Amino acid sequence: MCRRAIFDIILHMTLYGLTGFTHSGARILTLMSPQGRAVVAEHVRPGTDVIAYADAGMLPRYQEKRSGALARLVADYDIVVLSKPQWDRMKAALGDRIWG
Repeated sequence: MCRRAIFDIILHMTLYGLTGFTHSGARILTLMSPQGRAVVAEHVRPGTDVIAYADAGMLPRYQEKRSGALARLVADYDIVVLSKPQWDRMKAALGDRIWG
């Protein structure tokens, strides 16, 4: 059973992602969910090829250490990757719930 199937059973979690790059050119994925940032940070386990950042007051971010690692994370958790305009609309629609 994939990690996403376990999420669906336990949390009914929906994850939305926005991809980008760090200043050094590494790929990064920011996640939000109606279940809140704390739940995302606690339950998304990216493995050794991804660095997880869950700083206070920020949405969880995942930085790729090896090529393809973020694609695997997206597939494992069935993350809905949005464009920047879609992300902005979804973030506004979810409101303060993403910060819980």
